[in-house]
Amino acid sequence: MEFTKTQDKFIRHRSSGYQVLKGKEGTGKSTVSIYKALNLENNYCLYEDDKVLFVTSNYSKNMDAIELYNKENNKEYFYSLFSLDKERVSIVTLEELLNTYYNAYIREKGQIFKKINRSQAIEILSGLKDEIEYFCRKSKFIKKISLEFLLDEILWIKASNFELEEYLSVDRKGRKERIKKNSYTRESIYKIKELYNEKLLSDFFVDEYDHVLFAISYLKRFKGLYSHVILDDIEKLTKAEIDFVKRLYKERSYSSFVFILNSELNNNENSWMIKGRKFNTLGVDVKGKSFNFKLKFEKKEKKVNTIERYKYVNLKNKNIVEFNIDTSSNNKELYDDDENTVYAENELADIPMFNNIAAGNPIEINDNIEGFFHLPKYWLEKGKDSFILRVKGDSMVDKNICDGDLVVIKKQLNANHNDIVAASLDGEATLKTLNLNGESPKLMPANSLYSPIKLENKDVSILGVAIGVIKELSNN
Repeated sequence: MEFTKTQDKFIRHRSSGYQVLKGKEGTGKSTVSIYKALNLENNYCLYEDDKVLFVTSNYSKNMDAIELYNKENNKEYFYSLFSLDKERVSIVTLEELLNTYYNAYIREKGQIFKKINRSQAIEILSGLKDEIEYFCRKSKFIKKISLEFLLDEILWIKASNFELEEYLSVDRKGRKERIKKNSYTRESIYKIKELYNEKLLSDFFVDEYDHVLFAISYLKRFKGLYSHVILDDIEKLTKAEIDFVKRLYKERSYSSFVFILNSELNNNENSWMIKGRKFNTLGVDVKGKSFNFKLKFEKKEKKVNTIERYKYVNLKNKNIVEFNIDTSSNNKELYDDDENTVYAENELADIPMFNNIAAGNPIEINDNIEGFFHLPKYWLEKGKDSFILRVKGDSMVDKNICDGDLVVIKKQLNANHNDIVAASLDGEATLKTLNLNGESPKLMPANSLYSPIKLENKDVSILGVAIGVIKELSNN
């Protein structure tokens, strides 16, 4: 790929420490940063434990980044003496990272927390009426504000990961009302926040920002895990989220941390990098290490390949079939590579596809059908309805069921020992092996990094049994 001088300078920039890449939407910041990651991997990962972390803001961007990295990582743009055969770049969404360490935290605590909504949070504050009344005696400000405002301020404190001293002196840029720095009012609001937190935890509740704070708490035992970090869409993140990613950074003389900022500032609620906020408020120095992409990024048109290649793994007899689907064809058909056979529409079954199922920690299952996948009827069990779920996570990798795979599920309400099942666990869906040995049933992962899930005293139901796995193959 051809780069502009500014892009090439950013990619090959040798300075270590914190750096900023700015630009409007469409200037190629995220795309060019993948080549930055490749350069870091091949030239600035000097030791065996050096790794590069690329953090994206959503699933779509993550898939695009992974696709580009996989396409370019074997090319010799940046190869050096430090290049290794193994990949040392991790491309993950912020949500995936947070969930990893949040779940590790709650596993260690041995406690399950339930997330509350805003009206429930207001109820908790209402229950602190007497305590709040005490602070009202010396603060006219607290006396006049609503519980809604008080909750917003508490959530901002949590979203910003403030200690008391930080909150007392911070510039509340962009916030409603004015609260004098180092005042009794600020100190009182912080103490109310602590009372609110105590009540939450005593009732085993969490609000929308606790998962970040718990993840940060878990990471405090580590001294950085990645020598190079690239954090995309920082304008959308809270200070706590940024602090969380910073804790993953292992500072060495050659290491680097790149913030990617959309200069149009499409902020989310409680985002930290609002207009006028400087990077030094994050405790970093980026002076002289800022790049600004001003030109629209133009990609060369590439030939569209309409043939999608897959393989189907039959979990019962372990038979594997490779097949193709031509997405440009008006006819609904499937081509079996192994048998050199074309299955016509009347030989195919339309199977509904749903959103992600967790092969890791349980996630909510979305009832919306995202589309249909057609497979030969004889690959399925007669008289049984089937559906497809997309796997998210790596806890079933030892069964060769990987992140992004499509799992074909036969609908049924019961299962046998050692069946791979889609199960609804406390209202959330997960994919695991059912173990009926022992005193109580368990859902077993196929990855030693994850713990079994005991089903005793839990609201669990079987959605179905996995009968096949569809894996997408590269067209290269």
